Amino acid sequence: QAKVLHRIVGQPPSLIRLPPGCAFHPRCPYAEVPGRCDTDRPELVDLPGGQRSACFFPERVGSIVAESPGGPDVGEGSAP
Repeated sequence: QAKVLHRIVGQPPSLIRLPPGCAFHPRCPYAEVPGRCDTDRPELVDLPGGQRSACFFPERVGSIVAESPGGPDVGEGSAP
């Protein structure tokens, strides 16, 4: 079974100048800013189905992806 990667709009963070907190918070539609997303780095955790996530809100992201057969282009009109 092929796995589909859903894109996040914007540019990936610089590896030499990572932002504080989660590296994806500047372009993540689920980020709590101000909040823990821009101050704390999430731990990598195991999820059901053999997946892993380093996000404070894997249930939000997973439920949005599961609801859409093709999955959303995160950040383009999808809301939590």
